[in-house]
Amino acid sequence: MNELERYIREHAAEFDVAEPAEGHEDRFLRRCAPRNDSSWKIWGWGFAVAMAVLAAAVVLRPAGGRGFFFGVGNDPQKVYLAYLDKVESARVALADSDEYNWEGILRGMTEEAVPMIEQLPEELSGRQQARILKQYYGDILAGVEQLKKAK
Repeated sequence: MNELERYIREHAAEFDVAEPAEGHEDRFLRRCAPRNDSSWKIWGWGFAVAMAVLAAAVVLRPAGGRGFFFGVGNDPQKVYLAYLDKVESARVALADSDEYNWEGILRGMTEEAVPMIEQLPEELSGRQQARILKQYYGDILAGVEQLKKAK
């Protein structure tokens, strides 16, 4: 038993005699009262925005981000190499445009100071590492696909 718990048990009688502050019951009842319509409107808008964001995330993430790695298996090295291959093919597809600096935008989206594969804990199995890499790089590749469509 820690000191706070011991103190409370030893002084329980002192806690039981204290009366609530004046107006406590009124404040409590106001909090229990139904909320006005404006709070429900705010909640409704918040819910609508959350659902729109969720819908956008579903549209932008084919197969939960993992669809880009179909047939790669559960080897983390193969997942990473497949990611690099897809980034390189996107770089080639975007290279012939003079409108925007597509390659610079792509580089900003895909280059990492420390690749995710090097950040994963060694305690994870290869299958777990591959699942994390597929999700992480899949999300990035979904953005790359949107970038290619915008071109």
